[in-house]
Amino acid sequence: MSLDKTTVKCKCGSINLEINELCGHSISWEQRNGMIDRDYGILEPGDPYKVQAECNECGKRWTIRKAIQISDILK
Repeated sequence: MSLDKTTVKCKCGSINLEINELCGHSISWEQRNGMIDRDYGILEPGDPYKVQAECNECGKRWTIRKAIQISDILK
């Protein structure tokens, strides 16, 4: 297990949080003769675009400013 300290805490003072790195992605399908086969989409993974947190104590949810990926909040 690898544990890393972060710079994030809730306004209530808690450091017990759920942190989510959000990434965009796309799914593409090929249409032939006006039909697509929805079972055969191609998933293209995307880049992270923001980090969100939710406090496990008070339930507050927010977007962490100046953070695009989890490494941006590590000490």
